[in-house]
Amino acid sequence: MAEERREHIAAAVAQQGFMSIGDIMAYVGCSVATARRDLDDLAAAGRLRRSRGGATVPLGPDAAAVSGLALPSPDGDTEPDPYADAKRRIARAAADLVMDGDTVGLAGGTTTLEVARCLRGRQLGLVTNAIDIARELSSAPGSRVVLVGGVLNAGMDELVGPLAEGMLAQIRVDTLFISVDGLSVEAGATIIGDLEAPVVRAFAARARRTIIVADRRKIGRTAVTQALPIAAVHALVTDAGASPARDAIEGAGVRIIAV
Repeated sequence: MAEERREHIAAAVAQQGFMSIGDIMAYVGCSVATARRDLDDLAAAGRLRRSRGGATVPLGPDAAAVSGLALPSPDGDTEPDPYADAKRRIARAAADLVMDGDTVGLAGGTTTLEVARCLRGRQLGLVTNAIDIARELSSAPGSRVVLVGGVLNAGMDELVGPLAEGMLAQIRVDTLFISVDGLSVEAGATIIGDLEAPVVRAFAARARRTIIVADRRKIGRTAVTQALPIAAVHALVTDAGASPARDAIEGAGVRIIAV
């Protein structure tokens, strides 16, 4: 049964080019731990390549033929995620909501990483618990970067735990950007990581406004762990078109910024 499940996962990743852990959980009906374990086993066998929050097609001459997608070079020049363009458009619109001189919080995630790239070079204070975001911003002129300390969650490349939460209690941010795995009126903002959720809540408690950045796959979906109730979300930047789920979120008082 486990072998059959892994074959389904490998075939789906090859077809789509990228799948998040949340996608895999929904596709095969497994837990977070099982999804991560299967991805690790498939990566060790060379069937796919682990990436932040999921998996991509493997590097190599056969991968392009299998997936039909552009593959990343060893330097990361090409993004295999089919939602990469949407994430960049979302990030540009999100960055436009920030005023110079603001202090901005960035929780970990692939879309918040794109927001960080759009904020490079601006006169801002930047706070994050994500190592890749801090690295992206560390050499940017004009910005002061605070990397929140804590225990390294190596699977997500984020710092979590009571140390991170305690440090966030000493910080105020004007705008907090969060990536999610699901957003709905009923479940709020949900993510797959139970270790990351308390950090997101601590971040949001110190933010003047909290903005979700999420592509259309996430709208109306529910992941394992609630990070925030819908009442704590001020705005959503998304490429999702009108739908009952998006309309319900807007009806709950969340400002929708469509790109």
